[in-house]
Amino acid sequence: MHCPYCRHTDSKVLDSRVAEDGSSIRRRRQCPSCTRRFTTIEQMQLVVVKRSGVVEAFNRDKVITGVRKACKGRPVTQDQLARLGQLVEDSLRAGGQPEVPADEVGVAILGPLRELDQVAYLRFASVYRQFGSVDDFEAEIALLRVEPEPTGLEPLLPDTQADRWVPTSRANARSAPTPRTSSPRPDPVRPAARKAHDLGVGPRGRGRPARVHPGSTHQSHSSHDCAADRGLRERPKMTETTRPTNGRADKRARGASRTAESSSTGLSIERVFTTAGVHPYDEVTWEHRDVVQTNWKTGEVVFEQRAVEFPDFWSVNASTIVTTKYFRGALGTPVREHSLRALIDRVVKTYRKAGRDYGYFADPDSAEIFEHE
Repeated sequence: MHCPYCRHTDSKVLDSRVAEDGSSIRRRRQCPSCTRRFTTIEQMQLVVVKRSGVVEAFNRDKVITGVRKACKGRPVTQDQLARLGQLVEDSLRAGGQPEVPADEVGVAILGPLRELDQVAYLRFASVYRQFGSVDDFEAEIALLRVEPEPTGLEPLLPDTQADRWVPTSRANARSAPTPRTSSPRPDPVRPAARKAHDLGVGPRGRGRPARVHPGSTHQSHSSHDCAADRGLRERPKMTETTRPTNGRADKRARGASRTAESSSTGLSIERVFTTAGVHPYDEVTWEHRDVVQTNWKTGEVVFEQRAVEFPDFWSVNASTIVTTKYFRGALGTPVREHSLRALIDRVVKTYRKAGRDYGYFADPDSAEIFEHE
């Protein structure tokens, strides 16, 4: 290390100390030529890989600058922004990866910003997640109302009869279908991960929805529950001369009537990302990981769940977010979810059951394809 005073080409280390909770080393040096002392700090280099493939060093100031724009006019101080920038950097470094995708930087910002100011969070999320309509804001606001603060558990899905957005479908509400082209068949593994993300449990994906048979008069956005609810409300209701007194029997009777009414117009779905006779889970390589989170100041373990199961291509940050925020059940109990498969089944099979009960599928095969896609 050259001396900053006399530019001598060598220096002597007098003292070394761990700083910033072990993320850097502070060294006190002395120049043998002019005998003046100075301090250097060594830190692991963290780089960000952009979508274009360009790699650049992580810059905390760029994070603070981007968040400051979302906080314009809000009661957020500069100290709070500086702390948010530090939390984001600590979160990325805790992943143990020297290179992180640009998308993971945005995901790391959303959590602390949501706790800091929900209005600023909505502004930032609307740009990062590319909101396309007022419906996207309504979906995000509905999720904030259900879960004002991160609790470590995914909020329960609203009743299917409720006239409001289901939080876990907010990503699908923003996903627009793309035309089928003559390009080669996409890899069935990656869309499976995007499917999980579109269900609201990770970074937003852009997978195409299942293709609807040309003979059908409906359009399907995969598990687009909101469109399904709108279609349900627009259908003419059948009159009934008698009605069961039992609430559950009444609900089953209404479902059966809708099934009979829509049997001739149900959706015939064809496979796009999956293979007949092969379950999508069998096309993914799974691995077990340990998710441990510590307090960045004290080093105390604040969350720990070991041997959780995720696809091998999922990032550490993504699996940590899903484990801490979206797995259901109390930690340390048999009912605690420990695999991404359980989470996906819980959500997807809920939509399949609702579609079957209300006659949205032309036949059982279409319902199975819908679930797999």
